[in-house]
Amino acid sequence: MASQPYLDPLNQTFADLTATMPGLETLPVEELRETLRKLNEHEKLPGVDRNMVKTPVANGIDTWIYTPTGAKGPLPYIFYVHGGGFMVGKIDFCDSIVTDVVLRTGYAVVFPEYTLSPEVTWPTQQEQCFKVLEWMVHCGSCHNLVPDKFAVMGDSAGGLLIFNMNIMAQQKGLTIPYNVLLGPVASMDYRSQPTPSCYEFWNGPFLTTAGMVRFVDTYTPDGTVDRTSELASPSAHLSDEVAAKFAPTLIVTSSADLLRDEGEALGERLQRAGRDVAVFRAHGQVHVSVAIGMIRNGPTPKMIMTLIAAALKERLG
Repeated sequence: MASQPYLDPLNQTFADLTATMPGLETLPVEELRETLRKLNEHEKLPGVDRNMVKTPVANGIDTWIYTPTGAKGPLPYIFYVHGGGFMVGKIDFCDSIVTDVVLRTGYAVVFPEYTLSPEVTWPTQQEQCFKVLEWMVHCGSCHNLVPDKFAVMGDSAGGLLIFNMNIMAQQKGLTIPYNVLLGPVASMDYRSQPTPSCYEFWNGPFLTTAGMVRFVDTYTPDGTVDRTSELASPSAHLSDEVAAKFAPTLIVTSSADLLRDEGEALGERLQRAGRDVAVFRAHGQVHVSVAIGMIRNGPTPKMIMTLIAAALKERLG
């Protein structure tokens, strides 16, 4: 009988709780969204101003700009692309980590509320995010930001969207100075040979293979994209051309996460291409614990945030 993976006490409590809940693959869309929203409930911290603008691109994307209260600009900014299996997530879902980034760095955070799946499918989300980023690079000064002084950060599905934003940036001559990827989706080819972590954690804790298949199938219905392409599965199919130009990147994975190995494989591929890429594995943690409201104040997520904030300030300071 296989032994259970080690989880720290807070993550173990979270895993025990989610194990009693219906599988993410079984819930109707709105119930799925509400279930994951509740896992991120938290009391909003003071010290941050939260403002929404509707960007004049992609038919108008609600985009939140968080800034330190009383900050004198213009400010560097972190462009945050949220996860949630392409199907879930709004600003209230991610307020805790976004606020934390602002308070730890003193910088702004820009958060696009891209359209969720199944309302849209591939490649709408990454195109919306990139268009909002382009607009910020050209017009960020209107919002007291330094337009070209930014990093791109995201978790889970947001990691794959960021990867594709990097490809679009290379194609359009836009320089992304730095990426932070938290537990990124780096392969949507779940019908091929699974990674060891997919075998080990197929039934969780928290994120399961059945849940991931549901997310992937919803965002990329058959025929919308080749799931063995570098756009869909960069961990195994990243081209030399894209790798050679990839921006400096920090990748953080979790020890008890079925996405662990694909995120680390992407980092290893970029390192072999000579890129400035650091890869860390968080021990005793479930999928993107650093972004989950119920558990992100544990010792390990807090130290991860300390590392991220230091990296961002080094790159953008």
